[in-house]
Amino acid sequence: MPLSIHSRNVATRKGVQINAKGAAQIKIESKNEAILKTACTNFLGKSESEIQNLALLTMEGHQRSIMGQMTVEEVY
Repeated sequence: MPLSIHSRNVATRKGVQINAKGAAQIKIESKNEAILKTACTNFLGKSESEIQNLALLTMEGHQRSIMGQMTVEEVY
């Protein structure tokens, strides 16, 4: 599932606000039965758009967290 991640007004390590775009391709690991069972439990009954939205929110949070630990120069 491809995702386009847009993060606005992210504060970098030195407090500079930036906007960023990212891209991710996500897939549930199907070879690990425990991970597959967890995914089935979490996503059972949800539509594809609901799953995509949950994944997008999670990835945006990770993107913000990573950029928050970096300076503008490091992000660039």
